[in-house]
Amino acid sequence: MSVLERDSYERMAKGISEGLTQDKAYVGAGYSPNSAAVGATNLLKRHPEIKVRAQELREEKSEMFARANILPVAKVANELGINKRLILSELLDNAMISKAAVPVMKGGEPTGVYTANISASNQAFMMLGKELGMFTDKVEHSKVTELTQKTDEELVVYIKDKYRKLGLDMDITDAKLIENK
Repeated sequence: MSVLERDSYERMAKGISEGLTQDKAYVGAGYSPNSAAVGATNLLKRHPEIKVRAQELREEKSEMFARANILPVAKVANELGINKRLILSELLDNAMISKAAVPVMKGGEPTGVYTANISASNQAFMMLGKELGMFTDKVEHSKVTELTQKTDEELVVYIKDKYRKLGLDMDITDAKLIENK
């Protein structure tokens, strides 16, 4: 879409794209501040192209911002030899280092107590897992539905199979829980 036909429509679209409320954009476009909220709502209903143009302006601004900020960073990263492989390797190193037990010292002598930064390790592993697509925020409803349709006997077989596939031994507590179902 190109610039809107009426200058006031274009100014309103620009105001909205810059984050102004509809009524403030309406007033900024030269319309009366009296009943600005109602006037803005009515104008946008009659002329939906204003909202379309506002979205277009936001996208243009976002694209220009991205180009202005990402390209220099990408260039520097390339010059320094920083790439995805290096970042993932460093994350893995950080995860392992922060997980390692470090002796707590007192007066230059080890106290026999060890500490580790498990939180930092977990964070690094989480970032690695996300990059590798291991985690998702989506719930697989089809899997839940599939399981709710199984009989108790089928669920027991399913659970035992999952334990076996994961290489886990089903302990007595787990087995009793399943058997009591």
